[in-house]
Amino acid sequence: MPFSSFKVNESPESFRRRHSPAGRLARFAEWRLATIRSRSVVTIGCALVEALLHSAVWGAVMMAVILVGEVLDAFVLRRVVRALAARSEPLGRLRLKTVLSGALQAGSVAAGGVILWFGDPAPPAAFLAVAFLIGAILNAGVAVNHCPLPALSRLAILCGTLLGLFLHSFASGHISGDVLLGTALATALLLYWVAIFVRNIWRSESVNMRAGEAYVKGCEAMAAARAELEARQAALTLLSEVAEHMRDTVIICDAEGTVSWVNRAFTATTGFTAEEIIGHPPGEVLNAEGTDLAVAASIGQAMREGRPLRTRILNSSRSGRELWMEVQTNPILDADGRVLRTISVERDVTEDQRRAEELAAAREAAERSAQSKSEFLATMSHEIRTPMNGVVGMADLLCEADLPGDLGLYAETIHQSAELLLRVINDVLDLSKLDADQMSIAEVDFDLRAVIEDVALLLEPQARSKGLRFEVEMAQDLPGAVSGDDGRLRQILFNLVGNAIKFTSRGSVRIEVAARGQAEDATLEVAVTDTGIGIARESREAIFEKFGQAGPSVSREFGGTGLGLTISRLLARKMGGDVELDLHHGPGARFVLSLPLTPARGNEGAERAEPEIEEDRLAQLDVLVAEDNRTNRLLVEKYLHDRVAHLRFAQDGAGALALIRARVPDVVLMDMSMPVMGGLEATRAIRAGPGPQPVIVALTANAFAADRDACRAAGMDGFLSKPLRRDALLRELSRLTPPARVACAL
Repeated sequence: MPFSSFKVNESPESFRRRHSPAGRLARFAEWRLATIRSRSVVTIGCALVEALLHSAVWGAVMMAVILVGEVLDAFVLRRVVRALAARSEPLGRLRLKTVLSGALQAGSVAAGGVILWFGDPAPPAAFLAVAFLIGAILNAGVAVNHCPLPALSRLAILCGTLLGLFLHSFASGHISGDVLLGTALATALLLYWVAIFVRNIWRSESVNMRAGEAYVKGCEAMAAARAELEARQAALTLLSEVAEHMRDTVIICDAEGTVSWVNRAFTATTGFTAEEIIGHPPGEVLNAEGTDLAVAASIGQAMREGRPLRTRILNSSRSGRELWMEVQTNPILDADGRVLRTISVERDVTEDQRRAEELAAAREAAERSAQSKSEFLATMSHEIRTPMNGVVGMADLLCEADLPGDLGLYAETIHQSAELLLRVINDVLDLSKLDADQMSIAEVDFDLRAVIEDVALLLEPQARSKGLRFEVEMAQDLPGAVSGDDGRLRQILFNLVGNAIKFTSRGSVRIEVAARGQAEDATLEVAVTDTGIGIARESREAIFEKFGQAGPSVSREFGGTGLGLTISRLLARKMGGDVELDLHHGPGARFVLSLPLTPARGNEGAERAEPEIEEDRLAQLDVLVAEDNRTNRLLVEKYLHDRVAHLRFAQDGAGALALIRARVPDVVLMDMSMPVMGGLEATRAIRAGPGPQPVIVALTANAFAADRDACRAAGMDGFLSKPLRRDALLRELSRLTPPARVACAL
């Protein structure tokens, strides 16, 4: 074969490189250079025959012409081979050079054939010329399908020369007709066999080419398969090393759920060797006495169903030590979804479990502590407010008695001291409710300007009495009706403005009110500025802490619990705002309250409106009071004895039930905490009974939202906190006893 399609053990890269356009041209040039010797031998032989048959001169000329063409062709082809190797010239230019050199070489061969043809008119010379040219045609034809342009140029020149010789001889009579005809027939036959030979070579090369391509593809497929196999082997080796050296336990189970492999960490963690667990279900070896069998069953079910699972289970080591393991099962499925194996990664979380149990115990203890605190505060609230109810109530009555001289002063002093003590108690309870997140925030419509003016109106006399200037400035664009908790807003303003007056000896107290932003994003900003003692830099953080003040000397001079700012900030934050100290202001102090401004919703005064006291209506009521404290009974009797039609008393819930069975009153004032039967139990018993039902109002010293909820749940209609105020009692009776109920009572 002049050109080999592929070589044994040839790489795909080499095959493609040899069969590329540049590779084909290089192989064509190399083949031409390799066969130059054989062609020269043929040329020299034909030249000798010419010299013997006709003329030595013409034989020498023939040999010289042909060899010159071969030398020039070889010179060009060598340069082409070097240029292809160095990639120093474009492929098109090199191909053109081979076409030109091939044409030159073919022309020299054609010239030699002409010399042989015309050198002697005898038939042997013509036959020799034909054989010489057909040999050259054969040599050119075998390269047509491999490097077509140079081969076709040579074929065109050689075939044209052969045809031209026959036509010239036929026209000129250089060779007799019989000899010419015989020579033509012989030439045709030779060309036929040459064509068959060249075609077979082409077919053979095509077959070899397809075989080479198939071989290359097979090599590539094998290389890819080998690479994939090596990659998988490397991955498996890596995964095996990872699994083997993991600190977590790795357990591989087969489709039946028995262990087929474990890593080193399994032995290090559990103490069991691989031989002791392989072939057994994991739970058979690892389950402890305290293992939750439901959890173990869920792991087994997940493995059988081929679904992942993450859980914790209590295991036992070989030494009997309990191990809490976090288990993550990962199923491996076949193409049909059947379980092939399950890989379980388990981590020792014994310490985490212990800490979690300790945290749970600590949380439970904290919850019990919080519950105890709430119960303690509720008890203290009741224990303090119950006697305070008598102190405040009796002080109110004494102040209203128009006592002469110093007696009136004494009564007023008692009243003011009781109010101050009650304020301290309320501060502590408010803080407790905020800490327990039991402080409720109302959402009602109210007049913002009116609230600020009311606070200023109530506190201005205190400022004036100390000789302070008291100024209020409200922005023109301040909205009128807004939605929120006006009561808590009043409380915050009372704390801030009250503190400003309290800690200012001379100068002024100023309130500035403005609205920032627009529409739904608007913010209320109230700045309270004073020219008082100010706040030392080292005390600026402490003033918002519980029971914190600006320093021991301030506490001794001005007194107070130190809860006002703490409660104000907590309330403001619960309402979506804040209270902050202006660190750049001085002398004096400047506190800024910011709250979101919500537009009014059309329920103005829905929960804040206080009903008028309907004296005529109250005068027709039958009221039963269930109260175990004698002072409180006396106080209610003083409040109501000349206001209602009938007034009866019971010392506990059981006594109240007996009186109700005898005659159902219009209203029951029910203390929540009483001996024998408490107020909640008595209320539930009343609501469970047949017939008419009275209005039941809770009298309680407990101030938490949970207490109000308990009262509502038991069936109570109203709620009055102790210390009990006469106006609050009368308004609640007016609110809960509309004319229709009074008419029914009559």
